[in-house]
Amino acid sequence: MSEKRIEITFKQMKAIARYELDFIQLMKDLGNRVANARLQGKYRFTLEDLYVALKNIVKKDPTIFDFHENWYFPLTRLEDAFGIDEAGGWDVDDEEDDLDVEGHELFSGLPLNEETLFAETWTALEDICDKYDGNEHVCDLEEIHSCLHKIELFFANKGKPVEEMEFTDGQKSNFITEFEDDSYLNEADVREIQLCRKFTEELCAKDSLCALHLKGYACYGGNRLYDCDWHASRDCVTRLYELTDDPVYANTLGYIYYYGRCTGGVPEYEKAFSMFSVSAANGLHEGMYKLADMYLHGYACKKSERTAGALYGMVYDDCYEQLVEGRDCAFADAALRMGNVYAKGIDVDKDYEAAYCYYLEAEFAAKKRAEHSSFFGDANVLLSIRNALDETRVQLPNDYFEKVIKIDRPWTYRGLVEKGYRAKTTIKRLKSGKTFVTVKRLPRRDQTVPQPVMITVPQLDYCELITEIKIEAVGLRTSFGDGQEISFKYDYCEWDNDKRILDFYFDEYFLGWIACDAYLFYNDKKTKPTGKLLKLVSVAFQPGGRTYDYLCDIEGVEVGNKVIVGGYDGETVVEVLKVYTRYESELVLPLSTYKKVIRKAPSR
Repeated sequence: MSEKRIEITFKQMKAIARYELDFIQLMKDLGNRVANARLQGKYRFTLEDLYVALKNIVKKDPTIFDFHENWYFPLTRLEDAFGIDEAGGWDVDDEEDDLDVEGHELFSGLPLNEETLFAETWTALEDICDKYDGNEHVCDLEEIHSCLHKIELFFANKGKPVEEMEFTDGQKSNFITEFEDDSYLNEADVREIQLCRKFTEELCAKDSLCALHLKGYACYGGNRLYDCDWHASRDCVTRLYELTDDPVYANTLGYIYYYGRCTGGVPEYEKAFSMFSVSAANGLHEGMYKLADMYLHGYACKKSERTAGALYGMVYDDCYEQLVEGRDCAFADAALRMGNVYAKGIDVDKDYEAAYCYYLEAEFAAKKRAEHSSFFGDANVLLSIRNALDETRVQLPNDYFEKVIKIDRPWTYRGLVEKGYRAKTTIKRLKSGKTFVTVKRLPRRDQTVPQPVMITVPQLDYCELITEIKIEAVGLRTSFGDGQEISFKYDYCEWDNDKRILDFYFDEYFLGWIACDAYLFYNDKKTKPTGKLLKLVSVAFQPGGRTYDYLCDIEGVEVGNKVIVGGYDGETVVEVLKVYTRYESELVLPLSTYKKVIRKAPSR
């Protein structure tokens, strides 16, 4: 004989939701099992029910075990019956309800509706069950009282504008954290910006790390949230460093002191050296190469080109490995400085070709970084690289640059099988009489795609990260046969200088050889500049300080002239350090971001 099914009424379901009726005990009292219970219908769990339940939980003070086994867990098993998914706003059909016409969720992170706060509270209750020992009592937990406080604030906030509502520090932190994302910040509504700024100021006064970080780095150059304010940035980052001892903050302070951001452009080298030393000691590349800069010039330390050169080399090698592994790094900055080492002869003989090669690598990395970064200073780094390329180009022979270069043994054969890689070589003989060789690096067993290598050919203005390269082979001869298409895999190759042939091996087994009169390498990615040809001038606001570029359509402006430009403090007289032209496509920044020279300064 089957057991009689017990019907649970709406009144009982409400009492269960509010922790007024023990569901498990109810079933025991009825002499039945949960599986045989029939609910009268679907009950909509409300935030008010949850608030009453929390008050009763505090009053009855069960253990974590009893709270979980007799209330939280049974309710999650009956989630559909109690409408918990709807109460928490987890119904997929409602996901777009809080979006504006452009798809941006307004005041994201703030509990402005019952569903949001219910979900936040329910998740907190789940965390309690996972985090604490079952014998502990619920009433002793700060989380329960925090949940109650948040719901009480929500009820008190009803009917008020968002700007007048009260929130906990945790809720404020959740809200402002969204603004760390530049894309979110750029899409934010003006009201959201104002509220974020208000919360940030309130939390900074309480030494909130997330607020100090947000304000400190927003003021570092400025954005939609805060205008550029170097003093505010320094103060926030200083407090962050005091609270956390994080070398990243020491590194940021080093930059502020090095460029005299808070002292009218007058560097504070002693402070900068101290901060960069902390940064470098913790392995931060920026700190290492800035410390090298200081040793190079003898700023707040004994001048030592040897120490500077050693640090530059260490950073370059480490950053190169990170670059080919696909990690963000300071390779552009490191390659720029290695170029300077050879262009200026820093503890080495001057070598403009080597310098130009490093500058090309720096430009490549800076462009790659600019694709996904808007960090303050990146544009200035790219500008410095472009200037270095221009200055070095004129030091090279007039016939240095080519449209195609000829070599007798391509370095790519060896380079693409370094570090234990294998490569596939394919030889194709075309009907036109030309022969092309393609060398493709193959992934190792632990990879889906192989790691690239950097190929730089300064004579062609070429620099790329590649896993495959195609070159024309003139007068190719090989032991692999005379077919129109030949392929083979190898893991090692060796140049025989006497026979002028390249021998190939796989697992130490000799495969065959290739000889060639010449290999032709083209830069098929080089494009012609486009847009208007523009005249620009470089100026500095302090002697020896950072240079800034301005558009100049005034006739007769030359190096050494005084001109008036708009600076942070209004119109400023500056000296022209460089005059040059660029096509619009060659500009470091969008054309709309460049300011113009206002006029020539009157001669005295």
